[in-house]
Amino acid sequence: MGLLSRVSGYYGSVIVIILGMILAVRSARLRRKLPPGPRALPLIGNLLDLPRNHEWLTYVEWGRKFNSDIVHFEFAGTTTIILNSYEAINDLLEKRSNIYSSRPKWTMLNEVIGWGWILITMPYGKSWNTRRKLVHQEFNPKQSERYEPQTVKAVRNLLVDLLREPDNFYHLLRHMAGSLILSITYGITIKPAEIGDPAIDTADRALEGFVAAAIPGSFLVDYLPTLKYLPSWFPGASFKLKGREWGKDADKMLNEPFDIVKEQIVNGSIKPCFVSYCLERKNTDDADETVVRESAGAMYLAGTDTTVCALHIFILAMVCYPEAQRLAQEELDRVVGPDRLPDLKDRDDLPYITAILRSCAGNQSIHLL
Repeated sequence: MGLLSRVSGYYGSVIVIILGMILAVRSARLRRKLPPGPRALPLIGNLLDLPRNHEWLTYVEWGRKFNSDIVHFEFAGTTTIILNSYEAINDLLEKRSNIYSSRPKWTMLNEVIGWGWILITMPYGKSWNTRRKLVHQEFNPKQSERYEPQTVKAVRNLLVDLLREPDNFYHLLRHMAGSLILSITYGITIKPAEIGDPAIDTADRALEGFVAAAIPGSFLVDYLPTLKYLPSWFPGASFKLKGREWGKDADKMLNEPFDIVKEQIVNGSIKPCFVSYCLERKNTDDADETVVRESAGAMYLAGTDTTVCALHIFILAMVCYPEAQRLAQEELDRVVGPDRLPDLKDRDDLPYITAILRSCAGNQSIHLL
């Protein structure tokens, strides 16, 4: 037994050394073709360099240190590329999207939590194209007018809420965005902000889990996918417990509002919405119920996040640039006057405000009027 133990230990050491050499050679070969980044150590790569929070600050600092708006880091044989500028993002993900805009494999997000159905984590292919096409059919300039009443109602409810609780604007903006996307997507009217609504709470919890799992380096299972097979009680497998809880909210967000729409269709109480419009086209492949359900769920998640981010940027910009705020207010007073609220039909007569909104939303129009 002693001899066998020594032989096993010897061969085990040899295997570790060989694996280490393979990884080192592989990393050296890759590094010659990669943008700059922090020096990687054998086996563990840049594990010790990865930030635990406020990752974007570290990535920006790396960009300054290496004088490049594209940097990289390595861990467990996996390379992550960081784009630190709008120009780099536009050049690679927009102009060359057919090469670079697919999605990586997200083991924690897609398999452990269960976000594999959502558009933004799905790799390019037939499934992605089908869902993207369905969303584009309903949300394009020709179709946008059908959703304007919900937009106006949600924003005017927000104004009333802000008068009541101006210091609580973060929560109120999120409630407004959630109410708007639920109305547009599912025809659902949610409870007022002062009461709160379980659908908004579910989306917030699901989004929290999604964001936490999407941060590179947050979970080892993304770099060593075989860890997903560990039982949740195993030491170091606490990510399985987190994934299970986050997965419950993701499942609720995907299924509960969609099932409400199906019930309303049966009893004749449905309000026109994205899901109802899509299900009316049952004779097409795009109207497959699974595709509609998953496309609607993707809109639900994205709508409660991106809209809020754009509005936060707008508020920050107005605070940081009071002169721009003054000019915008002057234009609003001149065009709309003091006797009514602005409406979507005023948009063409408010070029300065429209320019501000496009800038805050990253060159994408947001309905703030």
